[in-house]
Amino acid sequence: MKYLPLDLLAVTLNLLRVKSIHMPYHIVPVKLRYMKLRITSLLFLLSMSVFGLAHAELGDLYSAEVPANGEDASQRNRALSTALAEVMVRVSGSGSVTSRPAAGAIVGQASNLVQQYRYRLEDVDPAVNEAGDLLPPKRFLWARFDKISVNRLMRQADIPVWSGQRPRVLLWLGLQTNASRQLHNLDADSKNLKLISQRAQKRGMPLQLPLLDLEDQSKLSAADLWADYETAIREASARYPNDVILTGRLRDQGEGRWGSQWTLLSQSEIETFGETGLGWRAALRLGIDGAQDLLAAKYAPASGGDGPEKLLVRFTQIDSQKAYGQLMAILARQDSITKSSLDEVQGDTLLMNLWVRGGRSALARGLALGGELFQQDTEALIDESVPVVNNKESPPSSPEEALEQREAQADMTFSLLH
Repeated sequence: MKYLPLDLLAVTLNLLRVKSIHMPYHIVPVKLRYMKLRITSLLFLLSMSVFGLAHAELGDLYSAEVPANGEDASQRNRALSTALAEVMVRVSGSGSVTSRPAAGAIVGQASNLVQQYRYRLEDVDPAVNEAGDLLPPKRFLWARFDKISVNRLMRQADIPVWSGQRPRVLLWLGLQTNASRQLHNLDADSKNLKLISQRAQKRGMPLQLPLLDLEDQSKLSAADLWADYETAIREASARYPNDVILTGRLRDQGEGRWGSQWTLLSQSEIETFGETGLGWRAALRLGIDGAQDLLAAKYAPASGGDGPEKLLVRFTQIDSQKAYGQLMAILARQDSITKSSLDEVQGDTLLMNLWVRGGRSALARGLALGGELFQQDTEALIDESVPVVNNKESPPSSPEEALEQREAQADMTFSLLH
């Protein structure tokens, strides 16, 4: 698909802005109103492409690197199947997705879905066995799979496709050894930083770490973390852009075993999970895997069902070119939205038809990510003096009243936060 240059988009946006200011709706010529609506509709389509392109995906969800025993056809196909299974876990957000029978059928088509692949040898000093013989370096296969085909097959199998915006996760980690508890600074622990970062990348989790500087330490102590003291955790996290907070408490149980307890804090709920008697690597992986499984259950687009639900959604505070572009970028990141059309525009308010997998709850959760939109109580915004139904007995007396009637029918209302 070809995209219009951004300078052409800016010119068109300027045209819309000039036609919109200082002109009450009731005196705008009919032709101009239609022209304005057509221009705005065109802008919506353009923006969904341009701004969607500008928004970088979370790494490359559709590529993976896995160990390979050799390079002949059978060994390559086994490695490709392993790589595709990893891709499906990342794209769906679910660690158990490959246990579904339908997923096995997709994995079996890996050789037909691959777009590129290459081998590499591990770049480390040669190892030797007990007899002193040099061991061959480990071989890995990297592969990228066709996004469109993988998505199509997953949706046909009722497997969620979660390739858009995901919650930003802020991680606080604490360690207990003997009777000592401390906040653990992963930035100063390169080995474990690499371990947990690779796991987050493998699961498709946008992970960030606190600085653990003096400001952090003054707001959050190890005792606060172990007590799950929500107020202190949220106050310390407020300086970092995040959608959810993940706290981990790892306790040394001796003999290489660790207790692994985790808490996931979103805006509206707190969830905990954990296990004991784990190895160190498994204890760390449990936090990333458990959190991502919980997040996928909430935010991954619903699969199967009766299809997308059509919603009339009202957006306010769209009062500039920048605000319009910001809204279009937000909508372009929503996997749950399968189709959209502009219904009405007036001043700083847009009415849009959105077809949404999972309905209102899925749209509300998705648009809450990033903190750029605030959901309002639609019922509280309705002026009860305005008839909701436009019929022959109660026609609108003015274009303003007609718009108010249409706005009153909105299923949801969001305001853009500047």
